[in-house]
Amino acid sequence: MDDFDAEEEEDESSPAVSLHLVVTGYVASNTDGVATTLGRDGSDYSAAVMGKLLRSSLISIWTDVDGVLSADPRRVPRAHVIPDVSYNEAMELAYFGAKVIHPKTMTPAISSDPQIPIYIRNTFNPTFRGSRIYLSSTTTTTTDTDRRVCGFSSVERVALINVEGTGLVGVQGIARRLFGALESAGVSVALISQASSEHSITFAAAADRSSEARKAIEEEFAKELDLNYITSVDVRSPCSIVAAVGDGMSGTAGVAGRFFAALGDAKINVLAVSQGCSERNISAVVRGEDSTRALRAVHAAFRLSRTTVYVGVVGMGELGRSLLRLLEGQRSTLRETFDVDLRVRAVAQDGTREELVALVRRRSGGDASSSADSITSAAYDAATGAGVVSAAADPSEEDDGIAALIPGDVSSISRHVRADEVAHSVIFDCTAEERVGRLHPSWLDSDVHVVTANNTALSGPRKLRRDVRRAECARGKLSAQYLREVTVGGGLPIVSTMRDLLGSGDEIQRVDGILSVSWSYILHRIAPPMGTGGATAAADDDCEGDLTTPPLSSPESRPRRHNDGTPRCTFSEAVREAVELGLMEVDPVKDLSFEYTARCLMVLAKELGLDDDLEDVENILTSNPSPAARRRRRTKTKNDDGSKDSVDDDDSKEEDEDEDEDDATYADRVDALMKERVERAASDGRVPRQVSSIDVKTNSIEIRIVDVPSDHVFAITPPSNECVRFFTARHRQYPLIVQGPSAGIDSTASALLAELLRLMRSKVGPRSGSLSRTRSSAVLA
Repeated sequence: MDDFDAEEEEDESSPAVSLHLVVTGYVASNTDGVATTLGRDGSDYSAAVMGKLLRSSLISIWTDVDGVLSADPRRVPRAHVIPDVSYNEAMELAYFGAKVIHPKTMTPAISSDPQIPIYIRNTFNPTFRGSRIYLSSTTTTTTDTDRRVCGFSSVERVALINVEGTGLVGVQGIARRLFGALESAGVSVALISQASSEHSITFAAAADRSSEARKAIEEEFAKELDLNYITSVDVRSPCSIVAAVGDGMSGTAGVAGRFFAALGDAKINVLAVSQGCSERNISAVVRGEDSTRALRAVHAAFRLSRTTVYVGVVGMGELGRSLLRLLEGQRSTLRETFDVDLRVRAVAQDGTREELVALVRRRSGGDASSSADSITSAAYDAATGAGVVSAAADPSEEDDGIAALIPGDVSSISRHVRADEVAHSVIFDCTAEERVGRLHPSWLDSDVHVVTANNTALSGPRKLRRDVRRAECARGKLSAQYLREVTVGGGLPIVSTMRDLLGSGDEIQRVDGILSVSWSYILHRIAPPMGTGGATAAADDDCEGDLTTPPLSSPESRPRRHNDGTPRCTFSEAVREAVELGLMEVDPVKDLSFEYTARCLMVLAKELGLDDDLEDVENILTSNPSPAARRRRRTKTKNDDGSKDSVDDDDSKEEDEDEDEDDATYADRVDALMKERVERAASDGRVPRQVSSIDVKTNSIEIRIVDVPSDHVFAITPPSNECVRFFTARHRQYPLIVQGPSAGIDSTASALLAELLRLMRSKVGPRSGSLSRTRSSAVLA
């Protein structure tokens, strides 16, 4: 057996030919005839030798796995069996740590004539085909550019040794002396990398031999070190070599770009790089603690598995619950369509509770059927309904766990969604709480993306706004993303439209529009545009109606005036309807006082670069008082001596409110004032509308109730819709208008999810077409 190239002729008439031969493997004899063993995988090697000697049509290696896997399943849970692998690919994978087959096992099969295919089969799953190792692989030689890499492997516990100095440049024999010294010391080199400047040579060796390697180098180059021709011999340990393997990589542009972009997106620093001219292998050296994360990132980038995203949800009001249901319902679709797996790992009910629901490790002996890798609506309800806080406060270190109510406020949620083995984590803020908004910078600092419907951070104190800006730019393109589209227009593309205009070189001069769906509805109810109904129909109108249907979506369902021109219903009745329809904020005062609108304008002002010129929301509200919140405003402006400052308003001349009047009296007085306002506007062919504006030239923000002509775009904007106009250098006479429904819990939840998907499109490799050479950010088909 020591010379398997010596093939003997077999007599085809021999009875042995028709028999099954059972041959003992793993044992052999040396040249002296002494029995010995063949070492690791000796039985597989014996089978390959016998297959060559017997001219077998195939060699089957029976083991405890289904075949050659695309990665180590203990570290990449979504690793799968590769149906076809070439000899060269299998050699590379085996060298870089794949344990399923040893390189020496393939030598007899490759040297046979004709070459023999090797099948890797599972003893415990005998009906499964397994993996075939042969001349070429149908897995990576197709026209599908997503299938250029067959798998990834790694070599752990290596040391990266760098020899550097000016004495290396242009000096012949340096490499021979370096690697000769390592050979003399019995140190095997796993990877070599040298810059074209010849200023340094870097190589990787086993970490437990790094001391011997360094000693051998220092002894060999003692003179050069003394003369400072070699400045340093640095050892970095522990490190790992992560390798991408595939015959299809050869000649395909963009493979290396996608590989390194995936590592970059995962915030992994590459210490050294090596690639052979065959282009069959790309190797990167990373820190040992980054190895698992690196493998998962590159495995997902080439669509060999899905990109896993850990998700946290803050705020379990109507919006948060709708989002949680949406994440649960769309999970399968997102996995199949986008190759993105969103796993909800933690949920905080609001910003004040001292507990949250998180996936924790299942206790030994527990019901395994209760394990899950994502929190569903039912799991959240079960955890919170139990009313018992679990003592297990540690997040699950594995993919599966159980949802439990555990101690911890909203500030700790990032600890449950942030994991070293997962490249991307995100927190959805579904609240309108300032306390939660103040946490946004810290979440971004911990490399967690933030998708927010909460605009309090972008409209809060100047220091908080600067902290957000600093955090989202702290690491350049590698910074966690702060996605804010929903903070202004819900599902309307207002922020993105503004960014596109500015990015394309246009100059925005003024932005105005209707930014409050509640005020849009209220004013449309008490002052619908003229000519929307006949006299007979109008005579039967009152303020009652079916409030469960979507309000006023067609011309036939728009509110109409009575014949005498009076509003269909009073202001307070319209406010009540808006609350019942869910068009108001949780605190209606924030809507009625213009606070919500002011915060939206501050978000837009930030995009326009006016953020530093604004103080805070209170200053804007003081300058732009709401007719529905004057009593609150005057109470806030009481002087120390008990007197009250007057609040001027150019839109109305009503008398000062009496602080002691009850709510009913106050509501009646506001109804009367608004009725007078509507009638006065109607006499001029106008209707009152809430109009917000930003003037870039004067750096000013205004929120006013303005009388607009009945045929104006603001007058005819349907209730519960928003309408924003952009006056720019290119759209000066006819502004660019974004208009549509902004309200609706489900539509807002969809907009939040869409924000995350837009982000993940830039992180997941393309399904088809040419590969991006600069990023793994090609848009998904």
